[in-house]
Amino acid sequence: MNPEKPQGRTLQNITYATIFTVLIGWLLVIGQSLLLPIILALIFVYIVAAFDKFLGRVPLLRHLPTWLRKISLYLVFIALVAGLATLISSTVQQLIFQAPLYQENLTKLFGELTSALPIERLPDWETARAAIVKRIDIQAWLSATASQLSSAGGMFFLILIYVFFLAGERAGFATKLREAFPNPEQAERTQNIITAINESVGQYLGAKTLINIIVGIVSYLVMLPFGLDYAAFWALLIGLLNYIPYIGSIIAVLLPTLLSLVQFGSWTQTLILFIALQVVQLITGNVLEPKMLGRKVNLSPFVVLVALSFWSAIWGIAGAILAVPLTSILTIIFKEIPATRPLAILMSDDTEPVLRSFNRPKILRRRRKLMTVEVDPPAEKTAD
Repeated sequence: MNPEKPQGRTLQNITYATIFTVLIGWLLVIGQSLLLPIILALIFVYIVAAFDKFLGRVPLLRHLPTWLRKISLYLVFIALVAGLATLISSTVQQLIFQAPLYQENLTKLFGELTSALPIERLPDWETARAAIVKRIDIQAWLSATASQLSSAGGMFFLILIYVFFLAGERAGFATKLREAFPNPEQAERTQNIITAINESVGQYLGAKTLINIIVGIVSYLVMLPFGLDYAAFWALLIGLLNYIPYIGSIIAVLLPTLLSLVQFGSWTQTLILFIALQVVQLITGNVLEPKMLGRKVNLSPFVVLVALSFWSAIWGIAGAILAVPLTSILTIIFKEIPATRPLAILMSDDTEPVLRSFNRPKILRRRRKLMTVEVDPPAEKTAD
């Protein structure tokens, strides 16, 4: 047997895997306009399915026909999304109208800050300050945001169309799966993958959506006594940005805090609002999320951070929001393929469920045996 053949085969597999990974990344980048609406529609369907499962356990609603409950949920969610889109668009237009006042308050605050520093006597400081203030153009930033939102409106209607078709295809998918895979073993394996994805991603999105709704409502109640402009808009933005792991909550608090600074022109009032909103985020991240989410996606924190960087680099904010569900789907698929099972183990936070899922009881027994310390040595056999 030639000893170089296994090494050559391994190198060939690594080369093919690298080429395949690069090709998939390239397709994700150039196919963003096609793939992103489909994936967002799938996420929308998962959220509705999770809420439908929850309502099926409510005593008064579980007696309703399933089709009526699902149609009502879809109509309610579509009406909510359309209303939220209208709220975002109108709020941005109003912010553009208020931009000159915000610009004036910002210039005043900047002058107060710089006057307290020992740089006023520098010869070119007035010219430098005027150039800095000129570059901070709030109205131009808001106008660019409005143009991006208007271009996203077409994607919104496309997502709604995909949602209706996906909801109609969902019921007969099991029959199509049996017909597509005549081999019972292949059909069962594919069905197991789809079931695992439905359970993991559906439960995560349902719980995360409920948490974000609670966070948005509480944040709105916090901002209301301060008299912050467009508190409902900022509460909605806080709820949406909380889908982004780690950095989403930070950005969600900074945006209304910055508006408070340019609206009131008071450092003290802005600091109090920032602390109040941060307390809401801390309670959510340390108390509410661990209880409601648990290990529904079972991803390593480092893997979540890498996934956040990867998907946001490809698809921007939408990729950052979808980072956890998409990576969870990849982990479930890797888990069912023998060649990629080591990747699924490395990507998981808790490896025990992954090992149990693809029937490896010997590994579990060996691990427990290695962790067990024998106190008494085995008895020696004595000759009769």
